[in-house]
Amino acid sequence: MNSGSFNYQEVYNHIVSKACKDDDFRQKLIAAPRETIGQELAVAYPAIGPLPANVKINVVEESSDAVYVVLPRKMPGEKSDELSDADLELVAGGKDAVTCGTNGSCMAATNGDLC
Repeated sequence: MNSGSFNYQEVYNHIVSKACKDDDFRQKLIAAPRETIGQELAVAYPAIGPLPANVKINVVEESSDAVYVVLPRKMPGEKSDELSDADLELVAGGKDAVTCGTNGSCMAATNGDLC
């Protein structure tokens, strides 16, 4: 995986947006996340290259009675008790977040535009 041209948030939004719009892709993503994301990266982001063998991918689908919190990994040398300005923007404003609607639509949280 070529980390030099890798924008995690962009790729994440692409995958979530596609899963919101394409039910077949969504089902494949849930059933075989590593293979599905690997295939999508090869088509949409070929410069990234293949997923490293040691990377694990878990996909869960939210329900009306469950909430999931994903904690970012700690970076070496990073203070564990403070968030960066970029992290604070993500938490405070939902910047670059993509939300699926119940009818299969998806919206960008920053401005409510449909994806």
